[in-house]
Amino acid sequence: MKDDQQEPSDRNVRRINLGKLMRPASIAFIGGAQVAGPIRACHRAGFAGEILVVNPKRAEIEGIACVPSIAALASAPDAAVLALSAARTVEALAELRAIGAAGAVAMAAGFAEQDQAGRSLQEALRRAAGNMAVLGPNCMGVLNQFDGAAVWGEDNHMARVTGPGCAIVSQSGAFLFGMTNVEQVFPLGYAVSIGNQAVVDMSDCITSLLDDVRVRAIGIYLEGLDDGAALGEACALARARGVPIVAIKGGDTVEGQRAAISHTAAMVVERDLWDAFRERYGIAEVTSPKALVETLKYLTVAGLPRGGRLTTVSFSGGLNGLIAAQAIQSGLALPQPLAKNAERLRAMMPPSVPISNPLDLNLPFRSSSGASMEDGGLVAEAIVALAEGVSDQVVFFVDVPRPDENRLNEAWLPSVEAMIEVARRLDLPCAVAGILPEGLDPALRQRLMDGGVAPLLGFGDTMTALRVAAELAQA
Repeated sequence: MKDDQQEPSDRNVRRINLGKLMRPASIAFIGGAQVAGPIRACHRAGFAGEILVVNPKRAEIEGIACVPSIAALASAPDAAVLALSAARTVEALAELRAIGAAGAVAMAAGFAEQDQAGRSLQEALRRAAGNMAVLGPNCMGVLNQFDGAAVWGEDNHMARVTGPGCAIVSQSGAFLFGMTNVEQVFPLGYAVSIGNQAVVDMSDCITSLLDDVRVRAIGIYLEGLDDGAALGEACALARARGVPIVAIKGGDTVEGQRAAISHTAAMVVERDLWDAFRERYGIAEVTSPKALVETLKYLTVAGLPRGGRLTTVSFSGGLNGLIAAQAIQSGLALPQPLAKNAERLRAMMPPSVPISNPLDLNLPFRSSSGASMEDGGLVAEAIVALAEGVSDQVVFFVDVPRPDENRLNEAWLPSVEAMIEVARRLDLPCAVAGILPEGLDPALRQRLMDGGVAPLLGFGDTMTALRVAAELAQA
């Protein structure tokens, strides 16, 4: 629930405090045994700031001496994790506000998503927070993998992001918990769980994320438009700054609406209104968490293409038929190479390789007299010739055998890693995509990503990422 009578400056102050919550110098963990996991996550993140623990009955938790009360803290924290009951969460927020804390994560459920009493309690929480930046209630919090900070409700894997990355703001904490604990070589700089949005909402989070130049793309999972004007303003700002936004929308059906209300008390918006909103503000849409991951990865690592022309390479004529069919359905063009480049290709490829886009790169693993997969330089030259002057994005579809003592993967690596040279020479968004979800092992994904080539996983999700990138470019 929002307070429509607040002065405009209140939101500005909250957003300043939200920046401190997302990029904290100090974090207080308030609660009992439930804060042990969050503290471990903070250590796992490599947090370099001050960690404080508040508990009146314990001497220490996870090796950190406890302070008996919030009032007894020597200084006000930038962020606090509240592992408390719903009623005690409200009290703790008032105490944190009194000492000047910047923000907090309210983990507890039992608020507006539950019943009328919960709605009243959520209003009390909002009043207690004042101008503090409070995520939730009913949420996981925020992981900052750029700077190594976990203001988060449970222990979690952490993977530092050292270069540009993406961010996800989600009304579902479970989506983020799964992505951050399962996905590997995914440059997710920020994971922000917002729950019921009693104080800080999605528009606040997007605006704060745009202050960080390391964020190249933002994903959102939302169930409603509680403040459509503010969200539209934030999305317009993202568009003006060239940061694409990709959304998953929940709660479309009657059953979905019922689930959304019980999940985060979201005011669900009708599909036609959402489509109009999305089109107005240039928001792309996908339909699954995995498609969101692959699309954000592509936009972050490879960048936006200049249009919808796609060049693809594979070692499979059958797959090329699927690519051609899905490209047409997705509004992607498959341009043929320039005439002069087609001649170059015919000269370097064996007769068994038809010169066309999609290209079936039907080469032997090794050859003493002609083109082969082990000749990465020749493969790079061929792909450059195929795409040069006619394409906006280039993708190599291939499943590489997993690395083990048999070393079956090694024969495939020169031709796959040739895409790094292709990306450098063409200066276009380039990807290597596993046809299957496990088609590229993590070490190979990392090598490709370090070379500016997006390592994508799964044929269907890759085609979604290519379509979305082209739509965003053309918008």
